[in-house]
Amino acid sequence: MVSHPYGRRTNKNVWQLIVPLLLIGIAVGLLVAAFAQPKQKVPDDWTQLNREVDSALQTQSEVREQEQAVVSEKATSEVPEANSSSIKPTETTLDTSAGKLDINRATAEQLDSLKGIGPAKAQAILADREQNGPFQSVDDLLRVKGIGSKLLAGIKDSIVAAP
Repeated sequence: MVSHPYGRRTNKNVWQLIVPLLLIGIAVGLLVAAFAQPKQKVPDDWTQLNREVDSALQTQSEVREQEQAVVSEKATSEVPEANSSSIKPTETTLDTSAGKLDINRATAEQLDSLKGIGPAKAQAILADREQNGPFQSVDDLLRVKGIGSKLLAGIKDSIVAAP
């Protein structure tokens, strides 16, 4: 009990001291409880994002593999016309006896798959073929701008110029 300035003691003065002390005690107890609990690992947002990206890329690569399988099946089942007067690009541009790419029938995408041939050179090959007619031999690729003897030597084993 606290004494009153005039010598009287009141309970009101005691409660004014007990209430703040009680609130401080509760705050200390909550802080101790918060620090005493084991920390839970919070999932990292980047980890979840990486999982989603990996899943999307895997799905996309599976779709591409399926599309390539369908194209391969079509390529093996198609037979080029025997009476064709002009050479047209077809799905079947491989010389089956040697497994080489026929530069007279290959598409830009197929030419682009050759080592050292990019999209620009593939388009240049197609443009030259349209302008000057089919290539008589593999060495005729030297007339295409951007293809030199060194590049030709590098791809010569994987191409053929079929009539």
